[in-house]
Formats: sequence, structure tokens, C-alpha cells
Amino acid sequence: MVESFADDAQVRCTKQRTPDRKSRWRGFTLIELLTIMFVIGIILVIALPTYMNYANRAKLTEALGVVGPIRRAVDEHWANQGQLPGSNASVALGAPERYAGRYVSGIEVIENGVIRVSLDDPGLQSGQLLFTPSTAAGSSILRWQCSSPNIAPQHLPKDCRP
Repeated sequence: MVESFADDAQVRCTKQRTPDRKSRWRGFTLIELLTIMFVIGIILVIALPTYMNYANRAKLTEALGVVGPIRRAVDEHWANQGQLPGSNASVALGAPERYAGRYVSGIEVIENGVIRVSLDDPGLQSGQLLFTPSTAAGSSILRWQCSSPNIAPQHLPKDCRP
């Protein structure tokens, strides 16, 4: 009796394991394809804006790197002259276009030592970054504040966000 039960179970298993050839190569149903398209669409809706913000912040990082020597020149002018410069020439810098990069079209020292970085990228609306120096009362060290009049805050680097 035990042997017949084992033989019967083995016969059932072998019958279930042999797939029908037609059902094996059937493909995906329309519902399965639509579900996959829906999932891909949701992933794109979430991931694409996040990637664009990341890419724009990476582009602005170039501006932060290029402005470093200009900030040091303004710092030196402040330490030596006791006043903030008003132009590139007052800190012995060349024309604004001389400091252009891949995404930076020029850097200019304007009134009260403010450094204006002009950007040349459609993703950043060809905006500007402003680096404004300030001093604490009785201090000879300049502190820099970064801001932008026309670039969205989510695109700005962490140090420049309001």
C-alpha cells in the first residue's frame, strides 16, 4: 500500500512537470506590459527632477571653485587698503571673461567688493551668483555670503541656499 501511494505521487509529479509547449512560449499579456510601463513612468517622474537638481548643483560647483582666487584677492585688498574694492582693476584682476569656464561666462568684482559670477547654461537660466563680503564689528576678517537673484534655491549649492 505504501509503495502504490509513492508510485502514484511520482506519476502525478511527472505529469505536472511537463509543460504544454503552447503555454510555454506565450509571452506577456497586455496587462503585464501596461503594469511595467506604469512602473517605469513612476520611476521617471520621481528620478528625473532629482537628477536635474543634482546636475545643476554640480554645474554651480564650478563657480564655487573658480571664485576662490578672486575672493582671496578681495581679502588681500581689504587687509592692505582697509576698504572693499569696486572693480576687477582695483584688485589687479583682468577682464571678467578671462575667468570663464565651462558653465561660468565671467567673474566681476562690483561695488563694495561683491563678486558677481555670470553663468552660461540654459539649465540655470543663465543666472548669477553673488558673493557678498561682510565684517563683524572690530574684526579684520571678511565673511562671505553666497546668494542668487535668479537661480531657484533647490539648484543652489548647500552654502548658497537661504
